[in-house]
Amino acid sequence: MPPERNFVAVPKELKPDYVDFEVLPKAGPRVRHSPEEPDAVIWLVSRLLDTIFRIPGTRVRFGLEPVIGLIPILGDQVTTLISAALLLRSLQHRLPKIALVRMGLNIAINGLVGMIPIVGDIFVLWYKPNIRNYRILQRYVGQARQSSRSDWLFVLAIIGVTFLLVTLFGAFIGYAVVRALQQPF
Repeated sequence: MPPERNFVAVPKELKPDYVDFEVLPKAGPRVRHSPEEPDAVIWLVSRLLDTIFRIPGTRVRFGLEPVIGLIPILGDQVTTLISAALLLRSLQHRLPKIALVRMGLNIAINGLVGMIPIVGDIFVLWYKPNIRNYRILQRYVGQARQSSRSDWLFVLAIIGVTFLLVTLFGAFIGYAVVRALQQPF
Protein backbone atom coordinates (compact mmCIF):
# COMPACT_ATOMS: atom_id res chain seq x y z
CA MET A 1 0.00 0.00 0.00
CA PRO A 2 1.55 3.37 -0.98
CA PRO A 3 2.28 5.84 1.81
CA GLU A 4 -0.30 8.50 2.47
CA ARG A 5 0.55 11.94 1.14
CA ASN A 6 -0.18 15.06 3.13
CA PHE A 7 -0.88 18.17 1.11
CA VAL A 8 -0.78 21.60 2.70
CA ALA A 9 -2.89 24.35 1.21
CA VAL A 10 -0.90 27.51 0.44
CA PRO A 11 -2.76 30.73 1.20
CA LYS A 12 -3.60 32.72 -1.92
CA GLU A 13 -1.60 35.76 -0.78
CA LEU A 14 1.59 33.62 -0.67
CA LYS A 15 1.18 32.22 -4.19
CA PRO A 16 3.12 34.17 -6.83
CA ASP A 17 1.08 35.53 -9.74
CA TYR A 18 3.82 34.60 -12.22
CA VAL A 19 5.61 31.49 -13.34
CA ASP A 20 9.27 31.36 -12.36
CA PHE A 21 11.65 29.37 -14.53
CA GLU A 22 15.34 29.26 -15.29
CA VAL A 23 16.37 30.10 -18.86
CA LEU A 24 20.08 29.36 -18.67
CA PRO A 25 21.84 26.79 -16.50
CA LYS A 26 23.59 27.99 -13.37
CA ALA A 27 27.20 29.09 -13.71
CA GLY A 28 29.91 26.82 -12.46
CA PRO A 29 31.00 23.39 -13.53
CA ARG A 30 29.31 21.97 -16.58
CA VAL A 31 25.67 21.31 -15.78
CA ARG A 32 24.15 18.23 -17.39
CA HIS A 33 20.46 17.58 -17.74
CA SER A 34 20.93 13.86 -17.24
CA PRO A 35 23.85 11.55 -16.52
CA GLU A 36 23.61 10.15 -20.07
CA GLU A 37 23.92 13.55 -21.74
CA PRO A 38 27.09 13.60 -23.84
CA ASP A 39 26.84 17.14 -25.26
CA ALA A 40 24.73 19.99 -23.86
CA VAL A 41 25.02 22.12 -27.02
CA ILE A 42 23.71 19.36 -29.27
CA TRP A 43 20.91 18.66 -26.78
CA LEU A 44 19.93 22.34 -26.61
CA VAL A 45 19.93 22.93 -30.38
CA SER A 46 18.06 19.65 -30.99
CA ARG A 47 15.44 20.63 -28.44
CA LEU A 48 15.11 24.14 -29.93
CA LEU A 49 14.65 22.74 -33.42
CA ASP A 50 12.34 19.83 -32.57
CA THR A 51 10.51 20.00 -29.22
CA ILE A 52 10.73 23.39 -27.48
CA PHE A 53 7.02 24.26 -27.83
CA ARG A 54 3.88 22.32 -26.93
CA ILE A 55 0.44 22.78 -28.44
CA PRO A 56 -1.79 23.56 -25.42
CA GLY A 57 -4.16 20.79 -24.45
CA THR A 58 -2.25 18.17 -26.43
CA ARG A 59 0.93 16.14 -26.14
CA VAL A 60 2.16 17.43 -29.52
CA ARG A 61 5.54 19.13 -29.27
CA PHE A 62 7.31 21.04 -32.03
CA GLY A 63 10.30 23.29 -32.40
CA LEU A 64 11.60 26.01 -34.63
CA GLU A 65 12.32 23.65 -37.53
CA PRO A 66 8.76 23.44 -38.91
CA VAL A 67 8.38 27.20 -38.46
CA ILE A 68 11.64 27.95 -40.31
CA GLY A 69 10.63 25.32 -42.87
CA LEU A 70 7.63 27.44 -43.84
CA ILE A 71 10.02 29.84 -45.60
CA PRO A 72 9.89 28.61 -49.20
CA ILE A 73 12.95 26.62 -50.36
CA LEU A 74 15.53 28.36 -48.14
CA GLY A 75 13.92 27.41 -44.82
CA ASP A 76 14.45 23.69 -45.27
CA GLN A 77 18.01 24.21 -46.46
CA VAL A 78 18.83 26.31 -43.39
CA THR A 79 17.52 23.68 -40.99
CA THR A 80 19.34 20.96 -42.93
CA LEU A 81 22.59 22.91 -42.57
CA ILE A 82 22.02 23.33 -38.83
CA SER A 83 21.40 19.58 -38.53
CA ALA A 84 24.56 18.94 -40.55
CA ALA A 85 26.52 21.17 -38.17
CA LEU A 86 25.23 19.08 -35.27
CA LEU A 87 26.39 15.95 -37.12
CA LEU A 88 29.82 17.51 -37.53
CA ARG A 89 29.94 18.34 -33.82
CA SER A 90 28.91 14.75 -33.00
CA LEU A 91 32.08 13.52 -34.65
CA GLN A 92 34.14 14.61 -31.62
CA HIS A 93 32.34 11.95 -29.56
CA ARG A 94 34.00 9.10 -31.47
CA LEU A 95 30.86 7.54 -32.90
CA PRO A 96 31.03 4.42 -35.07
CA LYS A 97 30.48 4.99 -38.78
CA ILE A 98 27.13 3.19 -38.70
CA ALA A 99 25.86 5.76 -36.20
CA LEU A 100 27.09 8.58 -38.44
CA VAL A 101 25.35 7.00 -41.43
CA ARG A 102 22.07 6.73 -39.50
CA MET A 103 22.36 10.36 -38.41
CA GLY A 104 23.13 11.45 -41.98
CA LEU A 105 20.13 9.51 -43.28
CA ASN A 106 17.88 11.19 -40.73
CA ILE A 107 19.08 14.57 -41.98
CA ALA A 108 18.66 13.57 -45.64
CA ILE A 109 15.14 12.19 -45.12
CA ASN A 110 14.13 15.30 -43.21
CA GLY A 111 15.64 17.61 -45.83
CA LEU A 112 14.05 15.89 -48.80
CA VAL A 113 10.58 15.24 -47.39
CA GLY A 114 10.57 18.60 -45.60
CA MET A 115 10.77 20.43 -48.92
CA ILE A 116 7.33 19.24 -49.99
CA PRO A 117 5.02 22.16 -49.20
CA ILE A 118 2.67 21.61 -46.21
CA VAL A 119 3.14 17.81 -46.19
CA GLY A 120 6.84 18.23 -45.44
CA ASP A 121 6.18 20.55 -42.53
CA ILE A 122 3.66 18.11 -41.05
CA PHE A 123 6.22 15.31 -41.54
CA VAL A 124 8.86 17.33 -39.65
CA LEU A 125 6.42 17.72 -36.73
CA TRP A 126 6.30 13.94 -36.46
CA TYR A 127 9.84 12.90 -37.51
CA LYS A 128 11.97 15.19 -35.26
CA PRO A 129 15.33 14.27 -36.85
CA ASN A 130 17.56 16.19 -34.44
CA ILE A 131 16.10 14.47 -31.38
CA ARG A 132 16.51 11.13 -33.19
CA ASN A 133 20.13 11.99 -33.90
CA TYR A 134 20.70 13.01 -30.29
CA ARG A 135 19.37 9.63 -29.12
CA ILE A 136 21.77 7.91 -31.52
CA LEU A 137 24.58 10.02 -30.06
CA GLN A 138 23.59 9.00 -26.53
CA ARG A 139 23.51 5.35 -27.52
CA TYR A 140 26.86 5.19 -29.31
CA VAL A 141 28.97 7.85 -27.55
CA GLY A 142 32.56 6.75 -26.98
CA GLN A 143 32.19 3.31 -28.60
CA ALA A 144 34.64 3.89 -31.45
CA ARG A 145 38.29 4.76 -31.66
CA GLN A 146 39.80 8.23 -31.99
CA SER A 147 38.38 10.18 -34.96
CA SER A 148 40.63 9.97 -37.99
CA ARG A 149 40.92 11.93 -41.20
CA SER A 150 38.80 9.30 -42.98
CA ASP A 151 36.02 9.79 -40.39
CA TRP A 152 36.02 13.54 -41.08
CA LEU A 153 35.97 12.94 -44.85
CA PHE A 154 33.16 10.42 -44.41
CA VAL A 155 31.01 12.87 -42.46
CA LEU A 156 31.78 15.70 -44.87
CA ALA A 157 30.77 13.42 -47.76
CA ILE A 158 27.45 12.62 -46.02
CA ILE A 159 26.85 16.32 -45.44
CA GLY A 160 27.80 17.21 -49.02
CA VAL A 161 25.57 14.57 -50.58
CA THR A 162 22.69 15.51 -48.26
CA PHE A 163 23.03 19.19 -49.08
CA LEU A 164 23.31 18.43 -52.82
CA LEU A 165 20.14 16.31 -52.75
CA VAL A 166 18.23 18.93 -50.76
CA THR A 167 19.41 21.70 -53.12
CA LEU A 168 18.52 19.73 -56.26
CA PHE A 169 15.12 18.82 -54.87
CA GLY A 170 14.53 22.44 -53.87
CA ALA A 171 15.51 23.62 -57.35
CA PHE A 172 13.14 21.06 -58.87
CA ILE A 173 10.25 22.18 -56.65
CA GLY A 174 11.03 25.84 -57.41
CA TYR A 175 11.13 25.13 -61.15
CA ALA A 176 7.85 23.22 -60.98
CA VAL A 177 6.15 26.07 -59.10
CA VAL A 178 7.42 28.70 -61.55
CA ARG A 179 6.31 26.61 -64.54
CA ALA A 180 2.88 26.06 -62.98
CA LEU A 181 2.47 29.79 -62.36
CA GLN A 182 3.41 30.60 -65.97
CA GLN A 183 0.64 28.42 -67.37
CA PRO A 184 -2.58 30.29 -68.23
CA PHE A 185 -5.68 29.20 -66.36
